[in-house]
Amino acid sequence: MKRILTLSVLIASAALFTFGQTVDGQSAHGKVEQQIIALHREFADAMLRRDTTTLERILADEFLSMDTANRGEGITRAVS
Repeated sequence: MKRILTLSVLIASAALFTFGQTVDGQSAHGKVEQQIIALHREFADAMLRRDTTTLERILADEFLSMDTANRGEGITRAVS
């Protein structure tokens, strides 16, 4: 019985250490979060500058911006 309990504790501890691993001092989740934040900033800056080239790179070809009358517009019309 003691062996099973000891083995269970060791397995649980190993699992906790595995999930706590980081890549280059930053968790993989944190790295993805930072990439999303950077992309959002780039998108916001492109909208302010009306930079259609950057917006076309960031957004999908099927992107539609909806106006207050529920009319869809492509990237070029949305920023003009």
